[in-house]
Amino acid sequence: MAAEQPIQWARDYGKPSPFFNLFGHSFSIGAFTENEARELLAHSPEPLSSEEIDEMLFKSGCWPEPLQKLCDARLQRGLLG
Repeated sequence: MAAEQPIQWARDYGKPSPFFNLFGHSFSIGAFTENEARELLAHSPEPLSSEEIDEMLFKSGCWPEPLQKLCDARLQRGLLG
């Protein structure tokens, strides 16, 4: 994360921009529930086995970022394999 929030940078330099109205906010989200994570994985463009899903849920703790990385790694293997 940047040392300063973008909106503060814009104020400091007197440069208001529509960009900061769209992207100058950050949000913190928690982990998915197991059901939410399973629902997300059910929409994978390539079907995942129940063993793969269980492993991804365990390794990610249902947190969005690691879950996304695990899915990406799995899909990249599928495309290359």
